[in-house]
Amino acid sequence: MSDWGVRRITRRRFLTSAILTGGLVGSAVPTAAPTVTASAAAASQPGPKAGGILVRATAFEADTLDPARTTSGESALIMNNLMDGLVKFARDSVKVEPSVAMSWEVSAGGKIHTFHLREGVKFHDGTPCDAAAVKFNFDRILDSKNPFHRDDMDFAQHDLLGVVQAVEAANPATLKITLKDSYGPFLNVLATPYCGFGSPKAIKADPDGFGSHPVGNGAFKFASWTRKASLEIVRNENYWDRTAHLDKIISKYVPESSVRLSEVETGSSHLFDTVGVRDIDRVKSNPQLRLLMVPFPAWAYVYFNLRLPPMENKKVRQAICYGVDTEAIVKNLYNGIGKWPDAGPLAPGLTGYQPGLNPYKYDPVKAKALLGEAGVGASLKLSMAAYNYERPYIPAGGGKVAQAIQADLKKLDIDVDLQVLDSAPFAALRKDAARRPHLLMGGFFDDYPDQDEFIFYNGESTQTFNRSSWKNDEFDKLVREARRISDEAKRARLYQQAAKVWLEDPPQLIINYGVDASVMRKTVQNAFLTPLLMWRFDRVWLSE
Repeated sequence: MSDWGVRRITRRRFLTSAILTGGLVGSAVPTAAPTVTASAAAASQPGPKAGGILVRATAFEADTLDPARTTSGESALIMNNLMDGLVKFARDSVKVEPSVAMSWEVSAGGKIHTFHLREGVKFHDGTPCDAAAVKFNFDRILDSKNPFHRDDMDFAQHDLLGVVQAVEAANPATLKITLKDSYGPFLNVLATPYCGFGSPKAIKADPDGFGSHPVGNGAFKFASWTRKASLEIVRNENYWDRTAHLDKIISKYVPESSVRLSEVETGSSHLFDTVGVRDIDRVKSNPQLRLLMVPFPAWAYVYFNLRLPPMENKKVRQAICYGVDTEAIVKNLYNGIGKWPDAGPLAPGLTGYQPGLNPYKYDPVKAKALLGEAGVGASLKLSMAAYNYERPYIPAGGGKVAQAIQADLKKLDIDVDLQVLDSAPFAALRKDAARRPHLLMGGFFDDYPDQDEFIFYNGESTQTFNRSSWKNDEFDKLVREARRISDEAKRARLYQQAAKVWLEDPPQLIINYGVDASVMRKTVQNAFLTPLLMWRFDRVWLSE
């Protein structure tokens, strides 16, 4: 879970998978198909062709390539090509499928997961990726007394794998993981790049430096890394699955958006993601480029601080939800890089997503009536803080969106004292509950593709991300029950019930869901985005 920039300055966005083979083939979001522009539609090239070097321009730099010690999205993108885990996400959906594990069983109570590992999988140093090696990777994360554990593994140890009680290598091909309690999203957690495996031999040889020269088991091998310049990976000729087509991939650090786009336009680079609002039309007009715009489960929102009167009054919160024209924000400020939140706190493409749940269409008359019922009087004064930078789920920038909200609320005789802050002071304000204003800009996206992390972590009363200080006993009961079961149909019903409770007693004004815009040259074939919105390059090839 993340407010992009608190724990993870460069953490990437969750996305229901989209495949791109000359044009868009499919999306896992059935109600909001991705928009592929005219310049994006191209016939598939004959192929594939082996060889070639793909250059990717990126605004971010990895911090480490040790999966246990990072929360960086750029690191995860690279690790996704270097290191395989027990399971992975399918190419065209959020379905979990085999990887190092060929198959698995889950006990009747949901606590014991038994994995049957693929024979012959090796790390890039030639050592076996067997059950003992997998157990080593888990143990160094979970056991604080393990000699290879480090303090900066807290995200993997507590957030991702905190539900794990024990890991046992029954034999070289069988691994058993016992959970403290049944946990429906567990396989989704294991499919993330943060649960990929490194060579125990390499980790033991240099536990603190491993992340700078990693040894994994994936389709590509680490080659070189020049900080603030580039990172290179090369094809693994001994990969357990089909070998990759590309010889090499270079991730080039290019912090300026305009320079990244120029790189792709001139052919110096082949692709980059997170195209800005101002550049969409420029990309669409270039016949050499391909633009992919895909909805992904993330949202931009404003926290209501229930500690400050009158925000404890749900009629005031309902009034603000009706009184802000979020549809106009998406239409006028985002240039198509956003989606109105038709299911409220239920993320698109995930279990329970149900369009039509959100009642908060713009209705200033209803908003004024609710304010009257709340008895707050005329000229209500509220404080608000927003960040001044862009995020994939708020591509116009927090400041511009906050100003639009301020203008809409002014029409309701609500005066908003708005602060627009740089990242450091905004992060400090957000962490300090005593200083939070009435309204606080936020944003959220998943670490793993499950509704649990969206609705549970934002709304359950004991969670850090519930910065509204909202407590609703009925909601808590529903989301706690949903995370303990694995029956997806039952979980969907529970999440839909929880969403209705949320929307009737809103802790947030949800502005929009995210849409990602990525651009590549048309010579790039079969490139696609994983469920964490990261490029997977094992099937990519270049037509020229």
